Amino acid sequence: MFSAAAPTTGSYEEERLENIRRNQALLRELELSSGLGLGDELAHTSDKDVAGPSTATPAAAEARQKRRLSARSRAQQSSPPSKKRALNGETKLRPLPTRRSERVRKPLQHAKVEHIQTQLSSTAVDDADFPATPPRGSVHLKKVRPPNPGSSRDVDVGILADKEYHEEEEDDLDDDIYTAPLPQRETPSSLSEGRGALKFEQGLWHFTPNLTPSEMFLGGAFGGTAFKSHYSPVLRRQLDSELELSRDALPPRARDDFLVRDKPDWRADHAWQRRFLMSDTYRPDVNRFSVKASQSLKEWEDAGWIRAQDPRGWWQWYLRFYYGRRSKDDERQIQRWLKACGPNGRFRRALAAKIASQGGEWSNATINPILRQTLWHWGYELSKTDYEKYF
Repeated sequence: MFSAAAPTTGSYEEERLENIRRNQALLRELELSSGLGLGDELAHTSDKDVAGPSTATPAAAEARQKRRLSARSRAQQSSPPSKKRALNGETKLRPLPTRRSERVRKPLQHAKVEHIQTQLSSTAVDDADFPATPPRGSVHLKKVRPPNPGSSRDVDVGILADKEYHEEEEDDLDDDIYTAPLPQRETPSSLSEGRGALKFEQGLWHFTPNLTPSEMFLGGAFGGTAFKSHYSPVLRRQLDSELELSRDALPPRARDDFLVRDKPDWRADHAWQRRFLMSDTYRPDVNRFSVKASQSLKEWEDAGWIRAQDPRGWWQWYLRFYYGRRSKDDERQIQRWLKACGPNGRFRRALAAKIASQGGEWSNATINPILRQTLWHWGYELSKTDYEKYF
């Protein structure tokens, strides 16, 4: 039996060097040899290295081994770093970043076209007269041109600094003069299109609520707590709800109008007053859309929104403004209303976008009742005419 002869050291080395030359030629064709550093190893390989076994000394073999390791190290350093890392012997990919900036996270309130995504379930209602809307999930709302105020001196409705009011708050308390005319309601083309806007005198045509104070409270607002007893830090005294609801405490033209037309006996109905006007606790079931959608009077006070002339806040200012009082605080309050539920107000636009994204009807009260109740507290209810202006 014959055994195969073991290859000599010289023939093995010759084969190795021939493989190196062949690989180097291939890399040169691909223009990769300089990046990998494999040419360095061959450059340092002398003719003595291929002469045969007689010249392959242990020292030469050790030198070749060092050159190979050095070339391999240079090749690894020149290549891009790996995006993997070992953890407990397992190779894991680094997770992609998930954080988003506040600018991306917040709604684009100031963009000319809003892209509002919705995650609510569909509550579509068939309606032959319902206008065509964009596909669900992505809604494009047009910028609506607000009404002209009607007078150049009142066009610039800005927010004045708080100090401009605090200096004259006490004077304002004594200046409750109700001389302006009551607003006129615009008549919609049909009752099915919603309420018509209230039109105040010239210079205020851009302020267009469509709920009177009586409609707000009879429909259900502020969880029944609007006139509750409350200590006012602004006035530094207790607010007396029964006194405020007495006939003589109301604005002159409100005494025979506020709540009277639709509920003539409201003054004698103390149970109704305690439930809808003077409740000590917030009752969502009292509200028009049976949801909680407002901050407390204390939160308004802490935010600095309350003035001494109207210690109960926006709705008290609106009640007095509606019945003819004009004051230095009107510009600030109207500006707040415009930003909340004016033609381009954030709440009105958000509601329109949610309705359209669900393919629903403008009057479907099940589509975002919280936004609807919020608008109700600002004296506004979405109408078909206003809704269609966005498309």
